Amino acid sequence: MCEGNLSFCWHIHQPFFVDDEEIMDKLRESYLVLLETHEEHEVPFGLSISGNLLSKLKHLVPEFIDKIKELKRSGIVEVLGTTYYHAAIPIIPPEHLKLHIKMDLDIKENTLDCK
Repeated sequence: MCEGNLSFCWHIHQPFFVDDEEIMDKLRESYLVLLETHEEHEVPFGLSISGNLLSKLKHLVPEFIDKIKELKRSGIVEVLGTTYYHAAIPIIPPEHLKLHIKMDLDIKENTLDCK
């Protein structure tokens, strides 16, 4: 038996060089299933989505962005921060790391209404 709390936290990312068709496959096979399952069972979760993937999805599938925003408003999704390009944080110079974090924050504020 599980004592205490259980939190679900999912991270979705595709490198910047992955083509749109492959991203759409991942969206259908995994990302949408993830959102729909949590919504259906009313199980809250944290969603970490890399900024570059969010930027691509914003243009490729705006309805996916709308779905995240809807689940965010309903309290099912809490959007989590990361770095824009899913960078290897320990090896990035601090000034570059700050830029990656700022870029991630900017895309999430502008796309998902996160503050």
